[in-house]
This record gives sequence, structure tokens and C-alpha cells, in this order.
Amino acid sequence: MAPNLDDDDPPTPWRGDAPADARRILVVANRTSATPRVVEAVKRYAREQPTKFSLLIPDAAKRDDWTLELALPLLERAAGSRVEGLVESAGDPYDAVRKHVMDGGYEKVVISTLPRRVSKWLKRDLPSRVAALGTPVEVITPEKSFIASYMPTGITDVAAAKLPEKPREGTRRNKT
Repeated sequence: MAPNLDDDDPPTPWRGDAPADARRILVVANRTSATPRVVEAVKRYAREQPTKFSLLIPDAAKRDDWTLELALPLLERAAGSRVEGLVESAGDPYDAVRKHVMDGGYEKVVISTLPRRVSKWLKRDLPSRVAALGTPVEVITPEKSFIASYMPTGITDVAAAKLPEKPREGTRRNKT
């Protein structure tokens, strides 16, 4: 489901760059950074008061990262202002978040994760560790329908996906 940015809600009154005295929010995400719930959260905060947003990808060096290219335009449109893109390659995402929280003067951290059963960040208790830094934390996890966006093109129902058969126990597959 794509974020609904063309709704009838009034635009934020501070389109363009947020004022210098705007509150600062750090959005921490990777593969979930352009999901509808993250975009809606940015839109909600931007409507409350002038806000400067930064998007931190704390573990981008592990792969060729496309996240900023995809997410920044959506988040900027939701925010009504420029969103700063930050990329780190720290071994532990907490180290990257801590660095930016300590240096950036953020009033809130929004952490967007994969679902609980697959999220390494939740297994490492990243939200609690970040909250211990003294900055309020909001955690966003995607709805079940989000997983379908990672399925191959044309497959919308995970149960309908034709997965390779596993060999029955006690049998061997030919290696050809």
C-alpha cells in the first residue's frame, strides 16, 4: 500500500525549510523507511509543529543501499521540508544512533523496524537502548500487508507463492 500523500488534509504551513528553532526528530530505519506508517508519522509530526527531520540508515554499508534514494522524496513530501539523509556503517546500529543523538540535539527518535519475528533491531533491544540515552523513542513496525512488498513481482499472497520443495527427510537431491 503506497502512502496517501494526496489527501484532503491541509498542507503544513511551513513548506520549504523548517525554521531554525524547529524541533528535531531522528528517524532510524532501513528497509522500512518508505513504508506508509513511517510516512504518516512524519506527516503527523510535521502538522503538530515545525519539525526538522533526519533519516538515519545505521547499517547501510552491509549492502548497496537504495534506501535514501527511495525514502527521502516521500519523507520530504510528508514533512513539507527537506529531510537530511544520514548513512552510517557501524557494526551495531545502536552505535550509529547514539552518535547522532548525542551530537544532534534531537527531541525524539522514531525507530522503524521489520516485524518482531524477523527484526534484528528488536532482538538487540535497540529501542530500549536508545531510550536509555534520555530521548523519547517511538517504535513503528509494519503491518502484516507490508511483507507482501518484498515478494517477487506478481505475487501478492504469501501462501500462494510456489516455493521450492524441500527434500523429504532421508532423501538426497542430485547436485547437477
